[in-house]
Amino acid sequence: MDYLYFGSFIYISSGLTLLARYSSTNPSRILWVSAYVTSALFSAYCTWLITKNIAVIILPSVAAILFGILTSLTMQKYTLFGILNLAFSFCLSSCVMILILTLTLDLANTSTARIATLIALTALVLLSIFDTLWGGIIVLPEFSIKYSKRDSTLKTALLQQNDKCPFVSIHVPCHQEPPELVTATLDALEKLNYENYEVIVVDNNTKDSRLWRPVQSHCQALGDRFRFYHVDPLLGAKAGAMNFALRHTNPAAELIAAVDADYIAEEEFLASLCPIFNDAKVAFVQSSHDYREWEQNPFLSSVYYYYLPIQKIVHPTTNEFNAANLVGTMCLIRKSMLEELGGWAEWSLTEDDELSVRLQARGYIGHVFADTWGRGLIPSTFEGVKKQLFRWLAGPIQEFRKNWHLHLGLEKNCQFSRAQRIIRIKRVLGHATSGLLPLQNFAAFVLGIYLIKNNIIISIPKSLLLFLLCGILMNHIKIWITIKRLGGNSLRNHCMTFMLGNALKWNAATAFIVPLFKLDLPWIRTNKFKCKHNFTRALLSTLIETTLAAIHFLGSAILFVYADFSSIDAVALLSIWMFAQAFGFSCALTMAIISENGLMNETQEAQQLSSLDEPKTIIHSEI
Repeated sequence: MDYLYFGSFIYISSGLTLLARYSSTNPSRILWVSAYVTSALFSAYCTWLITKNIAVIILPSVAAILFGILTSLTMQKYTLFGILNLAFSFCLSSCVMILILTLTLDLANTSTARIATLIALTALVLLSIFDTLWGGIIVLPEFSIKYSKRDSTLKTALLQQNDKCPFVSIHVPCHQEPPELVTATLDALEKLNYENYEVIVVDNNTKDSRLWRPVQSHCQALGDRFRFYHVDPLLGAKAGAMNFALRHTNPAAELIAAVDADYIAEEEFLASLCPIFNDAKVAFVQSSHDYREWEQNPFLSSVYYYYLPIQKIVHPTTNEFNAANLVGTMCLIRKSMLEELGGWAEWSLTEDDELSVRLQARGYIGHVFADTWGRGLIPSTFEGVKKQLFRWLAGPIQEFRKNWHLHLGLEKNCQFSRAQRIIRIKRVLGHATSGLLPLQNFAAFVLGIYLIKNNIIISIPKSLLLFLLCGILMNHIKIWITIKRLGGNSLRNHCMTFMLGNALKWNAATAFIVPLFKLDLPWIRTNKFKCKHNFTRALLSTLIETTLAAIHFLGSAILFVYADFSSIDAVALLSIWMFAQAFGFSCALTMAIISENGLMNETQEAQQLSSLDEPKTIIHSEI
């Protein structure tokens, strides 16, 4: 188990180096190479002091050096800093794999068992190399990746900004939206610093005319550039509305812009992004999701820092490998290519993501940027966030089930590159961890009961405890760095975002499992109406998570009775695990209550402002 000491020290020292890099403005390569070398030497020294075993230092270090050489030769997109960071990650993996090798070979009694063990571990090594090589583009990639595609594209677009102004048809789908919300979106579109465009608003299946008629009147007031359609019935939810707008688009339009009904676009939205389409192979351009009116609300702030990393960090990085995807609003698509593919997929929960897959399979290029060109609204309740996130997570699983032949290279004329295929499959498999959460917890409890029933006592080595503690600390370092890069730096931001991530684990698990068994899923819109606080809603929307929390607390308590915490045996560790899971599930109710409390505070503030605005009656006394 001595290998885990070196792995633990490597793990935490690399995390501290990452934290220093993300907190620094110094880009010096020499400085950060020196930092990593110092971290490695410090880790080796601490390991030697504890174990006096040089082998547990040399073997993983050699593996890490070889991996770094492999990365530099095969992954040209990685910076030197990124290669060193990945080498440290692989050093950690090597410590774990060497430990597994030594333990399993000791247990293997026959030559056949040993050969089988070596084959299995060889596969594990290859999988670890693969996962580490591509994992760097998802976890804190900002200083690890060269953004050559982004930089050259934006430079070219800036030079060509005034050369051509293609006609753009902006499509705004809406369904049962607050009229004042949609009219604000249209007012922003009317102010765009761009001449050659139209706006098509499609209201689908809204029964209450008080919601859509004001929008219709507002479009008429804005002039001929704006057209409004109320269609009922119309199948296909948002995709159906977008396809309807596509059929009614001006024939002169070259580009389609998608703007959600709650998004306030920046004036330079079209002027900045349209020049990118001078490259005839460009199929779409996507700017980042972003939000407004969240800063003063603790719950909305946590959602903001939970949502934005994938938009501002992950998607722009996968874009360097032509593997990023549309996210459905504040984006531009070439009309001819959209029509070539038959429009938006009306069966899909994430029709935007599905469309980008089909476009890339045809060999077309997409661009995804971290820049903000419009801001929308975050769902104001925990229930609303759950529904929205379920759709976002379940959609890619649903799409993979439908288009699996594209991803596995079985479709004729599919032009997916290796990088595109790997990143897409890795993204889908990444959700599997959430999907397996119920099985992991059940297995942990059953194992604990088995150990108790058979009076089996397994002492947990100190090296494993250190390894687990370093893993927890590293996770919090990554959360802190991510929040800091997005502009947050308070302890409240960190704790609330961590709690929200735990609160949504069950939602993520169901979003992975449900599409595996049911392809036809209902498209649920995000409610944009102002909600009044309702603590009963908080209880009902988290009933499953609260029940799971109670079950896990009970399981932890049962194991706790038989655990030995003086030396930390296996039952004690499993009890702690069950308690941690229970805490995570209980975070759902906590966050739901916080969301309702935020709504209550907003109501009280609105009432106070209203009372201040009321005219005062002044009584003059007569003397």
